[in-house]
Amino acid sequence: MLKTYTWLTFCVMVWGSNFVFGKVLVQSFSPTLLTMLRLLFIVLFLIGLSSYNGYFKRVKKSDLLSVFFLGLIGIFINQWSFFVGLQTADPTTSALILATTPILTGVLAAIFLKEKLTIRMLMGSIVAIVGIYFVVTKGDLSSVHIDSGLLWIVLTMITFAIMIIMTRHLSDRIDPFTLTLHSTIVGLIVSIPCIISRYTYTNKL
Repeated sequence: MLKTYTWLTFCVMVWGSNFVFGKVLVQSFSPTLLTMLRLLFIVLFLIGLSSYNGYFKRVKKSDLLSVFFLGLIGIFINQWSFFVGLQTADPTTSALILATTPILTGVLAAIFLKEKLTIRMLMGSIVAIVGIYFVVTKGDLSSVHIDSGLLWIVLTMITFAIMIIMTRHLSDRIDPFTLTLHSTIVGLIVSIPCIISRYTYTNKL
């Protein structure tokens, strides 16, 4: 359990740094470029890891469509909307919005996975959000600013919850590493024509 919680703590630290580094990067690079580069490095890392461990498996044809939508919604749109939102939204408010993901995930799991949405789960999510609020704002409501970028962060939160549900559903027949690798490859492939069209349009102007 100690090892598990250590990894979970590390994941939270890495996740939290996304907001700070993302806010810095969007000041100099476009969201589309950042999305493509981020997915590219993830794919290269995963391919290198799979080559080293000999852990590369193919996805069945019957699962290709599901993996495609996971890569499109849960990977590409999720990453792209995150960077678009950070262009105007502040990291503090963005973190608060994304902290509501467990609640939406619980609701979606109850609808699509037939999991029971207990009062304990709901209260735990609320307590977590309140705790995050007091930590990042120090109880000062005026530190939270509302702007159009927050709508993109809301989309990021929704796609994140969808990604969790789809991953949970697909992991029953596809191992997590294979699912992560293939869905990220899909996200990368989708991002390539997007960035080509963006820079083609920019050059024409």
